[in-house]
Amino acid sequence: MSPPTTTATTSILITLITLTTIIVLNDCTNSDLQQQSQTQQQQQHNQYQQYNNNNNNLHSLQHQKLQHHHQQQQQQQQQSKSKQRHHKNNNKNRPLRARDVSTTSTTSNNNNNNNLATYGQDGFCELELVCKSNNNLINNLHTHSNNNPNSNPTSSGEAHTAHIPVKLPIRGPKGPPGPPGERGADGMPGFPGSPAPAFKKKVAFFAGLTQNFGPTVDNTDIIFDRVITNIGSGYSPSTGRFTAPYNGAYQFNVIVSAQGREKAAVMVLKNGEMVATVWAESIPYWATSSNIVVLSLDKGDQVWLILLNKASHLHGYMYTTFSGFIIFDL
Repeated sequence: MSPPTTTATTSILITLITLTTIIVLNDCTNSDLQQQSQTQQQQQHNQYQQYNNNNNNLHSLQHQKLQHHHQQQQQQQQQSKSKQRHHKNNNKNRPLRARDVSTTSTTSNNNNNNNLATYGQDGFCELELVCKSNNNLINNLHTHSNNNPNSNPTSSGEAHTAHIPVKLPIRGPKGPPGPPGERGADGMPGFPGSPAPAFKKKVAFFAGLTQNFGPTVDNTDIIFDRVITNIGSGYSPSTGRFTAPYNGAYQFNVIVSAQGREKAAVMVLKNGEMVATVWAESIPYWATSSNIVVLSLDKGDQVWLILLNKASHLHGYMYTTFSGFIIFDL
């Protein structure tokens, strides 16, 4: 057996070794954690840097696109202005063709010569005639060309070509259409149309009682003794009947007045058939009744009034009247 001292020493050594191992392991673990943390921080920094670089590149690309678009717009504007100036210069300096100028030229043996002209003074163009002929014609043309030094007269009897400018008044090109003018004055009214056919058939009558009529035992025809109006002679004062002179629509007005404290009843007949009735009672005071009848009558139809015997006290003095007229013919 080992002594107790040796055993204690061994235990202490084992304890120290264990503590040292634990410390070393802790140091390694801490070192690994620090290293991982640093690695993560570096990765985050790299990602942030990459994000900033991407944003800068995006802004740079957008700026470049805007600059390129602006340059294209400037180039298009410059090209448009250049085309306009070129178009104006071409219009000023272009030679006039033969169809641009209305003129009459007399040349011999050459109807298809090219006529060239350039704009000169306002309202004029310089038209150059190319003539091939003998000496006399060219000299005459040269004389009328205001002694222009560009003309080439030749000697007698030689065929030659002469370039002779001639100034002629011309019209400019047709301008754009102007704005629409104001509205013109109204035209004259048309001829009046033909008048409508006149209503030639005129029929009307009005009659009344001047005295009291009744009482009667039987139903009795009423004969109105005073006829005021009888246009067309449709009403008969002798019979008290109206006879239609034309086919048409007629209106009849019947007014009945009863004697004091009495009754009066009148019936309207068309060809003997009852159409309407008018009843009046002057009880206790004077009373008057009326009715209107519209009938379609053929020529020869008759309309009249009868007094009914059960109420046969008519009051006269033009209180009881009978009238009618034609509305339109049929």
